[in-house]
Amino acid sequence: MADKTDVQHLVKQLMAGATAEEGMALLDALMSGQVTSIFEKLKR
Repeated sequence: MADKTDVQHLVKQLMAGATAEEGMALLDALMSGQVTSIFEKLKR
């Protein structure tokens, strides 16, 4: 799993230009574990 600060940085980047709906979708995906594969790819 990625470092906590890496995750925070990635979320900030993703949220920077997001609409309210996109932000909620990202939050839902993070909370449900749907985006864990992104962090595995970042490790490589």
